[in-house]
Amino acid sequence: MKTPTFKAIRCALIALACALLMLPGRAFAAGEKITVAVVGPDAEGAPAYYAPETEVELADGDDAWTASSTVFGSAGLAFEAEDSAYGVYLDSITSPVDGTALAYDDATGCYWQLFVDGVASEVGISDVEVADGTQIVWFYSAFGDEIPESIGVLADPDAAATADEPVQGAGGIRTGVVVAAAAVVVVVVCGVIYMRKRNAA
Repeated sequence: MKTPTFKAIRCALIALACALLMLPGRAFAAGEKITVAVVGPDAEGAPAYYAPETEVELADGDDAWTASSTVFGSAGLAFEAEDSAYGVYLDSITSPVDGTALAYDDATGCYWQLFVDGVASEVGISDVEVADGTQIVWFYSAFGDEIPESIGVLADPDAAATADEPVQGAGGIRTGVVVAAAAVVVVVVCGVIYMRKRNAA
């Protein structure tokens, strides 16, 4: 017989299950943290942050490109990328200044150059090995250029994202969903077993 107490506990378990499913992935993900920034020309051509240095927490399945595309998305930056024989190639990022798609420019030789820990990378983003604290910067520049010491901030505060908390990588979100689902199953099963034993007593 299902007593009012049984029904109340069952409702509580269902509510708990729903709450667990609604928790963000970052609550269940842990791992190394790297930073990603995007630097492009402002209205006068001076370097400015399209996306400021943003911390990304990695999880299983995440890599340097996952972190980069996550930051592009969090900053509201439209971009084009393609798979190549050397891994992912970043074709363009749309400027938040004037809406121009900045890609390789024959006249200036500028392209989205990848810097890892302050040094121009000799490998593509797909081959970058990240560790806790790795710094990745995408800088629209010509070969041989270095990251400038002075980088401006766009006047429009909505043009680039700021992050007080680490941005969660795609792998972390997937991990969080799986763990949340597993927790829901465990909670519900334990609750049912407990109530059946109690009713049988």
